[in-house]
Amino acid sequence: MALVVETGGIIPAANSYSTVLDCDTYHSDRGNAAWGTASDAQKTAAIISATTFLDSHYRARLKGFKVQPFTQALEWPRIAVEIPGFIDAMSRSVLGNQGHYYLPANLIPQRVKDAVCSLALRALAGPLAPDLNGALSKEKIDVIEFEYGKGNKGAVLYPEIDQLLSDYLKPINSCDAVRG
Repeated sequence: MALVVETGGIIPAANSYSTVLDCDTYHSDRGNAAWGTASDAQKTAAIISATTFLDSHYRARLKGFKVQPFTQALEWPRIAVEIPGFIDAMSRSVLGNQGHYYLPANLIPQRVKDAVCSLALRALAGPLAPDLNGALSKEKIDVIEFEYGKGNKGAVLYPEIDQLLSDYLKPINSCDAVRG
């Protein structure tokens, strides 16, 4: 499959936020030799898998909204993505309130691209979202029998990705309130 990179211009067939060259540079800068041993076809497939995972895993927690929800293929670019902690000197009041800064609507943040590159390296080694193994266990004590799950063996967490995307994510278990 060909790599079609979203540049912020709403490309309907986009399937990635990063190019192979972007990821080559990212991993070279970090000394990740495993990335360099893969073929361009393997890297392309890994980048597409990483983008798909990032969009599907973080979709519900992303701040803002798709610019064109019916035509854009990926979750970025987005509108109304407020960046916390940004002090705008022009909007500071006497009380020291912070201003609001929103990402431009045609921007794919560098940290989103970096997250894709980081996930792509992991995608070379195997699926990013493996099927969960919630095996059941039975225990019988006299005439009473208990049956319970052993948890989500195989569930994978990516704290590095959570940290890279932290400014663009809503808090866990939060919801949007719309004033009517």
